[in-house]
Amino acid sequence: MSKSDWYHALTLSSPLKQIMAKVRNAPTSERILAANPLSRSDAWTGILHKTLLVVILFLFALAPRALAPGDFVTTDEPDWFMFSEDFLTSLEQGRYERTRPLGHPGVTTMWLGTGGLLTYRSLVATGWISPDDQVLQRRLLRLPVALLTALSVALAYLLLRRLIGEREALLATLLWASDPFLVAHSKVLHVDALLTTFMTLSLLTALLAVRFDDESPLANDANTIIRWHWLIASAVASGLALLTKSPAIILVPLVGFIILVGCWQHVGWAGEQQSWQRVQAMAVLVIAALLVWLAVTAVVWVAVWPSAWTDLPATVMKVIDEVRDNGAEPHEGGNFFLGRPVDDPGPLFYPIAMALRLTPWTLLGLLLAVAAAMGLMGSPFARDRLVLTNPRQWVYMLLALFVLLFVLMMSALPKKFDRYALPVFPTLNILAAAGWIWLLDRVVACFSSVTLRRWRIQVLMWCVISLGLMANLAWYHPYQLAYYNPLLGGATTATQAMVVGWGEGLEQVGAFITRQPDGCDRPVASRSSRGLRPYICTWVVPMSEMQSADNVRYAVVYINNRQREHDSAELARLRQRKPLHTVQIHGIDYAYVYQVPPPVAHALEADFGGVLHLRGYDLDPTLVRATSTLTLTLHWQAATMINTVDHMLFIHVFNAAGQRVAQVDVPPGGLEHPLASWKAQQYVTQVQHIPLPAGLPAGTYWLALGVYDPNDFVRLSLQGPPQSDHLDTGPDALLIGPIELIPI
Repeated sequence: MSKSDWYHALTLSSPLKQIMAKVRNAPTSERILAANPLSRSDAWTGILHKTLLVVILFLFALAPRALAPGDFVTTDEPDWFMFSEDFLTSLEQGRYERTRPLGHPGVTTMWLGTGGLLTYRSLVATGWISPDDQVLQRRLLRLPVALLTALSVALAYLLLRRLIGEREALLATLLWASDPFLVAHSKVLHVDALLTTFMTLSLLTALLAVRFDDESPLANDANTIIRWHWLIASAVASGLALLTKSPAIILVPLVGFIILVGCWQHVGWAGEQQSWQRVQAMAVLVIAALLVWLAVTAVVWVAVWPSAWTDLPATVMKVIDEVRDNGAEPHEGGNFFLGRPVDDPGPLFYPIAMALRLTPWTLLGLLLAVAAAMGLMGSPFARDRLVLTNPRQWVYMLLALFVLLFVLMMSALPKKFDRYALPVFPTLNILAAAGWIWLLDRVVACFSSVTLRRWRIQVLMWCVISLGLMANLAWYHPYQLAYYNPLLGGATTATQAMVVGWGEGLEQVGAFITRQPDGCDRPVASRSSRGLRPYICTWVVPMSEMQSADNVRYAVVYINNRQREHDSAELARLRQRKPLHTVQIHGIDYAYVYQVPPPVAHALEADFGGVLHLRGYDLDPTLVRATSTLTLTLHWQAATMINTVDHMLFIHVFNAAGQRVAQVDVPPGGLEHPLASWKAQQYVTQVQHIPLPAGLPAGTYWLALGVYDPNDFVRLSLQGPPQSDHLDTGPDALLIGPIELIPI
C-alpha cells in the first residue's frame, strides 16, 4: 500500500464523506440540496448510504446478542423468567398491584420478557414449535433485550455523529457493539444492559437538547437554545432507565448540569456585557428546562409501571426499600477482592474490575484520550490554559464526568459487583474512540502533502476493524462473560482479583452428571442450587447434607463459592479429593464436580493390578428366596491412571465342598458403565445379579472374584486381605464369605 493510500484511508476523505457531512449538518432536506453542489440524486445517494450504514451497525450489534444459547442460564435469570410470567398473568387478570415483585424495579425487563413470552405462546399456538421446548422459550424471552440493545447501538451512531463527528461515532459504535462485557449482558434477561442503554441514550439526547452539536453562538437568540424535542427524548429515556434500576437517579443532577453548561456555552454568562436581567432570564430557562425534563421523566415512570396506576405511594416505597435493604447492604453471600473474601471490597474495586473487563483496544484508547486531554488543556496547574474551546470538547468532558460520578456513587455502596459498572462502558468506548482518532490524526499529519484519494481503502480498513472485533467475540462465544483483559493478565488475574462466575459452566456440570449411570438416582449437593437446578434430572440440596452419604452422590463447587469460602468445612473435606470433573472455560476453572463415596455395608479393601480398587460390597442373601438370583453390589474406585483394556470380571460361587456351582463373567462396572469410560478416582457402584441353578440346596457358600484380560485370560494381580486356602479358586481371586443361602 502506498503512502497516499494510507493517508486517505486514515482521513476517510471521499466524495461520500462530503455528502454525509452536508446531510449531518443541514437541518432540512431543502437546505441539503441548496447547499450541496452535487446533484439531487447524489444527495439522496448519500442519505441511502447513511441508512445502509445504520442497518449494518444494527445487524453487527444484533448478531452476537441474538445468538445466545438457550441451554445456558445465568444465576439470576430463572427469577426474571418467573417475574415475566407473573407480570403477564397480572396484566391479563387486571391485578396491577402484583406487577412490583422487586424494587429494582426491573419494569422494562419484565415488559420485554412479557413480549418474548407472548411470542413463544403464539408460535406454540400455531404449531410451529413444541410447548416442551424450554431452550427455545428461553431464547425468545431474551430476544427483545437483544433487539433493543442492538437498536440502541445503531441509534447512538446517529446521535454521536452529530456530537463528535463521523469517524469518532463509527469507531465508538463498533467498539460498543463488540464489547464482550456489554454483549454478555445484552443477551440475557436482566436489568443491567437495559439500564446501560437507557442511561446512555438519555445523556446523548440531553447533549443534543442544549446544542452541543452546534458551534455557532446563540447569544442573540436565547429562546432557541433548548431543543425541546431532544429534551423530551432524554426524559423518556431517563424514565425508562429509572424503571429499570435505581442507580439511574444520577441522571437528575447530571442532566441538570448539562442544561446549565449548554446554556452557558451559547450565551456566555461570564461576559461582563451580560446584564443581570439576561442572567435571570437564562436562569429561568435552565430551571424550566429541568422541570420539563423531570415532569416527563415522572410521567413515563408512572405510565409504564402498572403498579403505579393503582397505588403510587406503595410503588415508590418499594423502590426506596430496595435501595435501603439491598443496595445499601453488603451481599449476603459476601464478596471477594484481591485474593481474599471480604464483605465490602472498598473504593478500589470498580477501577480494578473495570480495567479487567475492558478490551485492550478500549483501555489503550482511553490512555490516548487522557494524553489528548492533557495536551489540549495543558498542565493541571496552568489554570489559564484550562479552556474548552468548542462544544465537542465539552461533550467529552461531560461524558467523562458521568463516568467519574457514577463510579463514585457505586463505590460508596457496600454491595459491589463488576456488572454494576456496566452503564459506563458505552461511554468509555466513546472516549476510547476519540483517543484513537486523535492518534490517527497525528499520524495523518505526516502525510499532509499527499493528495491522492482512494475511498476503497477506507472501506477496507473499516471492514478489517469490524472483522477483527467480531473474531474476538466469536472466539469467546457463547461465554463472553469469561472475557478479561489479556493486557492485565486475563483470567489468571481476574480469578485472584474479584468474584468470577454468574452461572456460566453450570450447564456443562449438569450435562456431565446426567450422563452418569447414577446421575439421576440421588440429589446433588451444591451451594449454586438456582444456577444448577435447570440442568440436572434430580434435585439440589445444601452442601451441609453432603455428610449424609446415603443421600448424596455428587457435590458441585462453583468458582465464586470457592473464592468466598462458602461452606468452608465441606469445602476443606472436598479439597482432599481430586475432582471427578472440572469445567474449564477460556482458562478459568468454573466448576468442580466431586463424587461422594456411597456407603458400604461390608468394607473390604482390595486392589487388582493397580487398575481397580474394591472398597467393599453389599449382599442380602434373603433375596434369593424370591428371585433365585444372588444380588451382589460391588463398590469400586478407579485407579489414578485408567487402563483402556476392556478387562472382564469373574464371580464364581462355591459350595462348602469347594465345587463351583454358579458363575458370571461381565465387565467391571457392568455393561452400562464399561471400564474405558471411567475417570481417575471415580467411584462406581456395580449391582450384579448371579443366577443360581435350580434345586441348589441351602447351606454355606463362598464367592470368588477377580479381573482378567479377555485376550489371554491372565488375571490381574491381587493385593488384599489374606485368603483362605481351603478352596481352590485359582490365583489372584478375592474370596468373600461364608454366606448362608436359603434358596427356594
